[in-house]
Formats: sequence, C-alpha cells, structure tokens
Amino acid sequence: MTRSLTDLSQSMDELDRLIAQHDGAIDDPAIVAALTDMLAGDVAEFTLKVDAYVSLIEEMNLRAQARKESAQRLAALAATDDKAAGRLKDRLLAVLQHREIQKLDTTRFRLFVQSNPPSVRVDDGCYAPQEFYEWGEPHLKKKELLAALKAGDNFEGCHIVQGVHLRIK
Repeated sequence: MTRSLTDLSQSMDELDRLIAQHDGAIDDPAIVAALTDMLAGDVAEFTLKVDAYVSLIEEMNLRAQARKESAQRLAALAATDDKAAGRLKDRLLAVLQHREIQKLDTTRFRLFVQSNPPSVRVDDGCYAPQEFYEWGEPHLKKKELLAALKAGDNFEGCHIVQGVHLRIK
C-alpha cells in the first residue's frame, strides 16, 4: 500500500516520540523493531515521496516561468496591435474628415465622426483664478473652469477645445 508523505512523516514522528520516551536508548527492543521497520521501508519510501514532491515543485516552477514569459510576449504583441489599430483608426478618421463624411455604413460596421466633449486646454502661463485650483498638491479643477469659460468668463491662457473621434459599431 502506498502511503502519503504526511503518513510517512507521522510514522517518523512516532519513532522520535518512542525514542524520547526511552530517554534516547536505541537498544530497547521496541525501538530496535521500529527502526528496523522504518529502515526497511519507511525511509526509502519517504525519500522517494520527497523526490517526487520536489520534482512536482520544479515542474510547477518551470511551467510558471514559461507562462510568465508567454504572458510578457503576448502583452508586448497586444500593445503593438493596440498601437497599430490606433494609427489605422486615426488615418481612417483623417480620410473621413477630409472627405467630409460624418456617417458611413458598411456591410459590417457603422462609423460616426463625432465631437468629443468640450475640455479645457491650459497653456503655459495660464492665469486661472485661485477658485479653480484644488489645494494640497496643486491641481486645476478643469470641469469648473470649463463651465466658467462656457458661461463667458475669459482667462488668459485658457481655451475651450473640442476634438473629434471615430466611433465604430
């Protein structure tokens, strides 16, 4: 019968306790019999089990490393694809804008050239009033500044800008 590593370890622990009960006297007949049994099978079986465990641990470590390397390779490929798709989308947007096409239906897709929500562009040397800054680490509250600019306020170096993007469905 094959015993688990835990069972084998417990057998060895029982032998340690038996030796401790006999004050380390290994010549006691009960201890000699237990040692003989262990040396005949438990130690060899334990060594084989430990070897198998270590082999499994090493296999898992190697597999994990290979998966990490594959994940890094795939992440790099995905980043390349994302950048290429972005460039293609930008080029298509430029062509549609040049031809003044706002909407286009193909057999599989609907394309729309749409305006982005307005935002604030802040030039170097912008003199927005203090009320538009958050304190702590300096941070301009652009949404509030945008609302003020839309309401007609004018601040040097602050402008409303509105880009466009291509939506593909």
